[in-house]
Order: sequence, then C-alpha cells, then structure tokens
Amino acid sequence: MKKILTVSLSAALMLSLSAASFADNGYIANAEQSVSATQDQSKVVENEVKDTRVITPMDVVTIPAVHHTGKGAFRDSFTLSPQNGKKLNIYVKNNGSSTVYLSVKVNGQDFGETTIPAGGQKTRNFEQLVGTGLSGNYEVYIYNNDGSLYDLNISARQF
Repeated sequence: MKKILTVSLSAALMLSLSAASFADNGYIANAEQSVSATQDQSKVVENEVKDTRVITPMDVVTIPAVHHTGKGAFRDSFTLSPQNGKKLNIYVKNNGSSTVYLSVKVNGQDFGETTIPAGGQKTRNFEQLVGTGLSGNYEVYIYNNDGSLYDLNISARQF
C-alpha cells in the first residue's frame, strides 16, 4: 500500500512540475515585440510588447497596480535608480469604450505616444543598452480625445 501511494504521489508531482514549466514558456513565446524608438544620447531603447504578464518578485514597482476610472486623465511620475535595473515596463489595459493614448517623457524629452484601442492592452518597454541601469525622471500621461469615461489598469516596474 505504501509503495502504491509513493508511486502515485511521485507521478502527480512530476506531472504538475512539467505543466508549470511549459505554461510560462508558451505564453512568453506568443509575445509580439517591435522596436519602436532609439535615443542615441543616453542609449535608451524603447520596445513595445503586447500581452505579456511576466512579473518578477524582485522588481521595483514604480507604479503600483492602479485601477483608474472616471473622467480625468491619468498622470504619474517617478524617478528611476540605476541599481534597480536596466529595464522598465509600463503596462496599460484599456477596459473603457474609447481609444486612449499613452505618452511617456524621460527627463522632459517626449518619447511619443502609443495608441491603445478600447479593450486593448500594451506594455511599453524601455531598456538601457549601455551603462549600469536606467535613471532619470519619467512622466506617464494617459488620455483620450473624446471625453469618454476612463477604465484603465496601469502598472510599471523597473528590473
């Protein structure tokens, strides 16, 4: 009886571990990436990644998960430190009924806008290719052009 119980538990453990290891890889493999801008002065590259939800517990959360609703646009700012990593992800999910625009400024320099349609979601990635890590003052502004009510999920992290 002990032998059957031991074999059953071992088989169940092996199956659950192999399923968990393949789940994350399949999701990451489906991510679409496109490089959208490069800034020569500070060697910062911006990438846009759609539908990725990989979160690491050791990341520095620069915008804690926020559910923003109502009439007013979303605005936040934060400062990055090089020791916290070379990458920054800004995630926005638009649960509202109209298109919103995500604008990011770094040390006052505009990095353009990303369009997020109603029901859509996007992650803007910034990566420093040369140096010890991202630093500077970042401003995030999310707005729409038609005055519709907002229903957004927003978060950002440095790693």
